[in-house]
Amino acid sequence: MAAFFALVLLLLSGQEDPLDLLNLQINSRILAGVQKPSIVVNPAVNISGLKITLTRDDGKKVVLAAGGVKAGEVKDLKFDQEEGRHSYSMEAVFKGSGDEPLKIEFEVIVKKPPEIVVSKQTVDLEKKAIEFRFSEPCARAELAVYGEGGKVIENAKAEYGGKQEGGKYRITWSGAGETVMFLRLTAFDADGFYNGVEITPFFVEIPHKEVEFDFGSAEIRQSEEWKLLETLKEIEAALKKYGNELEIKLYIAGYTDTVDTKEYNRALSKKRAAAIGNFFRNHGLKIPIFAQGFGEDVLAVQTPDETQEPRNRRVIYILGNQPPPKSGAIPADNWTRL
Repeated sequence: MAAFFALVLLLLSGQEDPLDLLNLQINSRILAGVQKPSIVVNPAVNISGLKITLTRDDGKKVVLAAGGVKAGEVKDLKFDQEEGRHSYSMEAVFKGSGDEPLKIEFEVIVKKPPEIVVSKQTVDLEKKAIEFRFSEPCARAELAVYGEGGKVIENAKAEYGGKQEGGKYRITWSGAGETVMFLRLTAFDADGFYNGVEITPFFVEIPHKEVEFDFGSAEIRQSEEWKLLETLKEIEAALKKYGNELEIKLYIAGYTDTVDTKEYNRALSKKRAAAIGNFFRNHGLKIPIFAQGFGEDVLAVQTPDETQEPRNRRVIYILGNQPPPKSGAIPADNWTRL
């Protein structure tokens, strides 16, 4: 024991601050209902008679007594605080610490984690951007973009400086020409509290040759089936590549030219999309298939009304783990499962 106190006195003589002996860590950013604020002591030497007195900015006092703590031992001294922000003055004494208590000041914040909201409508893979809502003024955000096999394609960051923009924020990434399997977005408030969300907006458009239908018909001619069989091979190849990582569905969107009424063309394009989907189903495709018709609402080539234009009579095949978000090519989300 004498040797111990000799060591302490030597350290107090100017070689080390006595506060450093305690090796304090203050846990001051606390999730309400999950954690408690605390002072963690991990002393460099054996100490005894440790007493910590906290005086809060509203006058409330808290006394934490640890007694003896061995060198290298970790003592976590928890105390209560309701939700909110408070400043504390701390005084610590232990045997050999000197006549004056060791003093520091710190702030403790206890609050619920901020809420982050992202929807499929606010994730734009084409523009490589995500818009999100945050319940607190957002200081910064980090976005990890993952490709095939869980490989990180890119880590993007955005700084907002805590500015509240109606609760809406935007982050973008540059993209590396690879398929995006999922994204992990984490947003931080000015106090360092954060929350995150994983987004899996996986979509792959399947290249194909357009099937030619007889005028006003949704029946697939036998002479056109080879085109669909080639497309089916493309779909199966994509499923082999991605199907083990995500639950994938097929979405078939149909379009027409401007001959006849808009209502008729919407119905006709949906029938043609459904006919193609049923063809795939009858030839062994087992994943969920959805169809939707847009008629002449989305023209590939702008033409006057009642104009026959083969480039407008087309279909889009999209593999995705969720319905494609609304866009210029997909202006509605009224998908019908076949």
